[in-house]
Parts: sequence; structure tokens; C-alpha cells
Amino acid sequence: MILYSSRPGHRAGQIAADLFIVLWVSGWVLAGRTVTALVSALAVPAYSLQSAGAAAEQRLSAISARVAEVPVVGQRLSEAFAAASGSGGGVTSSAQELAAGIERLGVLLGLTTAGTPIVMAVLPWLVTRGRFISRAVSARQLVRSGGGMSLFALRALTRHRPAELLRVHPDPAAAWRAGDPEAISALARMYLRDAGVLARDVPGADTPGGTGPA
Repeated sequence: MILYSSRPGHRAGQIAADLFIVLWVSGWVLAGRTVTALVSALAVPAYSLQSAGAAAEQRLSAISARVAEVPVVGQRLSEAFAAASGSGGGVTSSAQELAAGIERLGVLLGLTTAGTPIVMAVLPWLVTRGRFISRAVSARQLVRSGGGMSLFALRALTRHRPAELLRVHPDPAAAWRAGDPEAISALARMYLRDAGVLARDVPGADTPGGTGPA
């Protein structure tokens, strides 16, 4: 796999883009974790209420067990304290659900905060880098195949915009079909340049109309 261009300027730009992506992703991951922590901190009072409810439930249950031994009214008192203990359990359960909901919200907001800008930056970067890798690998394969500059010129004709091709020759397709050595060389160099391959790395590229590797 070819990750970086052979051209120093192009390679420097790619490395700079990679560093930017790393810093961008790291920064937004940190921002997302900060948001999650801030929102999750709101669950602290709910956890305190949960602890208080659990403690109250335990105390009321203990009292209910003790008053059950009181003559005459013990059973009724025990039932009252047991009912109150159940209410404390309800408070504990509600507080627990509230705390869990706040934490889930914190995670969701953190993921949204970090994920949206990361995706918006990383997707175009991946597409651009993927296209470059595809073209660079294809160019290197053509070099190894011995197809020569004519094939590179043909790739330029099929991949570049008409305005770019017209800068090389008034009728680049006709020049290629006629085997015009200067037009073929210029077209091939155009393709190689955009594919990140230096013309001097391709045998025959330094000679107009060169046939490429044998």
C-alpha cells in the first residue's frame, strides 16, 4: 500500500493533513469526555438520594421488626413501619433510575459532541486518501507491467477534466491516437504527478514519448 506521495510537496501536505486529523480527533474526544463528565456529575444528588432512601428503608425495616414485639399494638405498628419502609424502597428505586438516566444522557451527549465533528472531518480525509492510494497503486502497477508512457497518457485522458487536458494540447485525444510524443509525455506526466509518482522514477518518462519500462 502506498500511503504518501513521492513528491515532497504533496507528501508534506498529506503528513500535515494526517497530523491535523489526529489533533482534531483527539481534541473532540477530549471535549466529548468532558461533556459526559459534566452531565454525569448531575447524577450525584440522585445517588445521594438513593443512599438516603436505602438507609431509611433499612432503619424502618429494623424498627418494624422491633415494634412487632410490643403487646396489643405491635402488629399494627409493625405494618405501618413496613409500609413506610416500602415507600423508602420506592424512593431508592426512583433515585437509581434517575441517576442511570442522567448517566446515559451524559454518554449520549458526549458521543454526539465528539462524533459529529470527527465524522465530518474524517470522512472527507478518508475519501481523499483512498482515492490517492488507489491511483498511486494503479500507477505503480502500470510501471511494473511495462505498459509505458502511452498507458499513463491514456489514464490522464480518462481521469482529468477537459480544461486540464486542453492545456496540454488543443486535441489531446487525437494527439494520443496519433502517437504525438510530446503530447503523450505531457499527459503521462500529468497523470503521474496527480498519482503521486515522480516522473523520474519511471523509466522512459524523462524522454518525450518514452515507452516506459520494458
